[in-house]
Amino acid sequence: MNSQRLYFTQLPYEVLAASNTLRELARPGDKIIARKPHIGFHSQVELVPFPFTKTLPDLGRYAREKHARWIYFSWLEAELRPEYVYLLDTTAVVPGLRVRHATYGHPSVLYEIGPELGIEPAWMRNDTLVAIHQIHAELLIHPDNTDALYRLATIERLRGNYDLAFQLIDHATQLRPNEARLWLLLGDIRLRLNDPASADAAFVRTLTLDPSNAEAQIGRGWASLYANRPRDAAALWRPVVGAAQDPITLQQMIRVYGQLGDTEGEAAARAALARIMGSR
Repeated sequence: MNSQRLYFTQLPYEVLAASNTLRELARPGDKIIARKPHIGFHSQVELVPFPFTKTLPDLGRYAREKHARWIYFSWLEAELRPEYVYLLDTTAVVPGLRVRHATYGHPSVLYEIGPELGIEPAWMRNDTLVAIHQIHAELLIHPDNTDALYRLATIERLRGNYDLAFQLIDHATQLRPNEARLWLLLGDIRLRLNDPASADAAFVRTLTLDPSNAEAQIGRGWASLYANRPRDAAALWRPVVGAAQDPITLQQMIRVYGQLGDTEGEAAARAALARIMGSR
């Protein structure tokens, strides 16, 4: 029964809706680039096999050589043409490709080809944007891919989009509640959203799953400091001063230990900072 259920989930139902659109828009003699023949059969448009190319300029040249007016790219195409997985993400605007139909759940996009196809968009020169569009496409195929959610949350955190990063990583922790790295990132993002209580809870959860995680212990210290409890922060930091790798954290440790008159803790933090800066 499970194998039958899996089989039916893999059927390309999305082709039918795209075929209706293509049938309405196609002109006599049109050709469509696709991996599977279903779209051509249902729309009565001649199929051109999806090429084993790897770049957008190559794809553009191929389309012109074959006189193709259409490209159909679905999760099935993405399986064997991962270099073009970003084509599933309709926010990844590509010159010469006009979205004519898109489906979700089983993601697919029907594009009309224009003469500009082959010109690389500006976002392709930005590694961060390339990664974002690729991950968006991955999540369209597998919405519960926790690795993709983690990677996208990490990127959005670095970009300062903390609310979006929180939504992504919170969803990931619900899917994989026993994965320490997810809770660690959740705690960090909660700190940046100025929610020390929730951040501390996430760091505690991290330490429950990974008791030796120094980053989580350092995070608990920061959460205490955000909550105006410097003595608690100092106590939490003391066992992991030597493991700290962030100069800002070590400078804060020096400041806290100095204010508390804890010369031993201050000396340890200064030594750790000197070691880190000396190695750079």
